[in-house]
Amino acid sequence: MGASTNATAGTAQVACINCRQRHQKCDGNIASCERCARSNLICQYVPSRRGLRFPPEREPQFLHATSLEPSTPADLWYPHVDLNIHQQANLDIASPDILVSDGSFGVGDFFPSFSLGDTQLCDDYRTETFFIAHDTMSIDQPILSRHDVPSQGDFDTPLIQSYYMYFHPSHPLLPPLKSLLRLKPPHYLLRTMEFTALHYVSRASTDLTRREIVPLVYNADDAVEKVQALIILSIVLHSRDEPKEARYCLAQAIQLAFKLNMHHKHFAEESALGDLVREESSRRTWWELFIVDVTQAALQFGSTLIINLDRLESFLPCEEESFCDELSVLESLTLKDLEGRAFSKRVVNVSSYAYRIEACILLRDVLGLTRAAYSCPQTYKILDAKITGWFYHLSGSHRGPISSDGKSNEMIIQAIMLVHCASIFLSLPGPLLGKNDIRLPFSHLHTAKAAKAAIGISELSCLPVPASSHTPFYTCFLVLSSVTQLVICLSDRQHLLEKYVPFLSMNIGVLKSLRSIWPIAAGSSDRIQNCIWDFFRGDSEDRSTPDIALPS
Repeated sequence: MGASTNATAGTAQVACINCRQRHQKCDGNIASCERCARSNLICQYVPSRRGLRFPPEREPQFLHATSLEPSTPADLWYPHVDLNIHQQANLDIASPDILVSDGSFGVGDFFPSFSLGDTQLCDDYRTETFFIAHDTMSIDQPILSRHDVPSQGDFDTPLIQSYYMYFHPSHPLLPPLKSLLRLKPPHYLLRTMEFTALHYVSRASTDLTRREIVPLVYNADDAVEKVQALIILSIVLHSRDEPKEARYCLAQAIQLAFKLNMHHKHFAEESALGDLVREESSRRTWWELFIVDVTQAALQFGSTLIINLDRLESFLPCEEESFCDELSVLESLTLKDLEGRAFSKRVVNVSSYAYRIEACILLRDVLGLTRAAYSCPQTYKILDAKITGWFYHLSGSHRGPISSDGKSNEMIIQAIMLVHCASIFLSLPGPLLGKNDIRLPFSHLHTAKAAKAAIGISELSCLPVPASSHTPFYTCFLVLSSVTQLVICLSDRQHLLEKYVPFLSMNIGVLKSLRSIWPIAAGSSDRIQNCIWDFFRGDSEDRSTPDIALPS
């Protein structure tokens, strides 16, 4: 009788895993118990093990935090392909939706020794016999009932929670944690999330796991979830100092996104089958693809812009709180609404994510100007006005990166990084990009603006949040900030270096704190430290230039 009552009420006869581990009372709600819902944890139920003893080889995976050792041999296949992004875009995406630029931008252009990585693909990966079983979840698969939730053994709960704690706030393209299991993500996406989280928890097995994850994602069926996995992989591989692999993942993600028509205005709504969380996640995936494209073009050596700005038709993402609350109200702003809000008589509620997109568009416009053969002074003034005006148009709740309750807004923090980056490239395009033919007026004013932007990036490290909570791209933003300050010091080393030493020292300290998470931070901190040492040594030896000279 009791069992029947429990089944009818939608309750379990045992406590959930989290309540059991904490020896707390559980209300047995199958959808999510009250404690898990309040703590934003994944609520899972498994049969009680009382009186049972599993053989070692059959013990459930949830009882241990796994090290994610690959289930296949160590010499897994990695596709040996031509990673030239120009050729990939021209051959695979012959459509006006793709724009391949003629120029390239990257932190590696600043100093010869700043080409952050030259990792080559291994030739000994086997391609003859490789088979991987993966889910074929597509975007039009029906939503699961609460009884169809995947078993706990399908993924590592602590790692998934770590993903949402460390990585998701800076790149929130996936559904909220409490909605993840209901949408039944494919196995390869869960494994990609676990691989990402491993960098924050323990990098001991990330190399082995990487050999499993990359082919698992590449061999998956075409779906929005595959685009999401490729975006995450591109960010992670970039931060692992594997730029060629990161660019390849990004190119594949863009190619697949256009194949699925994700850039179309109503794609997210039509493919979600009425599920608002899936709809918003799909929309965010497209915009995240655009943001990563621009960010890598600015910060990664040899990267180029791919996505044409004219094809950005999709609605803008909503605020994070609405997303986490499963979108009781969907906002439907477009880029035109965003651009015209200064002249609108009605109040336009702009989400933090939309501010980040606007900042990314500013950076993209600046990159387009700096690569042009001829730079029009009027275009410079227009972009300079847009950059300055961006800060003034931030709404009251978004004026600062820290809210009144002490929580950080990573979307606004990233937006500030992107706008400062745009200001640096706009103000000092010649020294930073090696283009001596660019002549702009008011050089002292531009130098001051570049210095302010570089210090602005450094000052984000002063926020009362750990550096690891920022986007993995923050390492490259810090490199850009440091190199800009060093370039400015070239004009008056004796007086200016002392002014910038505290910020340079802080940048190096933050990079060193991130080296245990992202390999790219380790090499960057060492190179910047060597450059500063050359400056000091140049003072003592009365030399006018550092050992590491700027490109001509």
